[in-house]
Amino acid sequence: MFTPRADRHSQIIVRTNRYSVPVRLLGKRVRVVLHASHLVVYERHGKAARHERLIAKAGCRLEPGHYLEALIREPGAFLGATALEQDGSAGKFTPAHDARWDQARKVHGERDGTRALIEALLLGRRVPHEDLVAGWLPPCGPGP
Repeated sequence: MFTPRADRHSQIIVRTNRYSVPVRLLGKRVRVVLHASHLVVYERHGKAARHERLIAKAGCRLEPGHYLEALIREPGAFLGATALEQDGSAGKFTPAHDARWDQARKVHGERDGTRALIEALLLGRRVPHEDLVAGWLPPCGPGP
């Protein structure tokens, strides 16, 4: 059991490794239960995050979903986000996401198209992934 404080990058350190937590936890202490293959981060009201455990030292595991509330205000930071790169290499940010993002940026411009993608990803917290992808992929453009 560990009780690290989330830093200004919305990350905690557990045994030399960095793990992301939701931005709402900036500056707050959390409780971490370390298991053999994963760790679970708890806040006062329940579970806040779950990560596969990093075995090597000084590693970093980031979840883009933890940063979405901050990125909606600064969508320009989304493209270079380290968490997005990790998600892409893990296969979570798929070619379908990339295609939809490209389309949204063509129709709405860089900033608003990126904001539309982030809003869809935020919606994914309440909607099952399969339903989100099925409903999210229709062409974007002006409404009726």
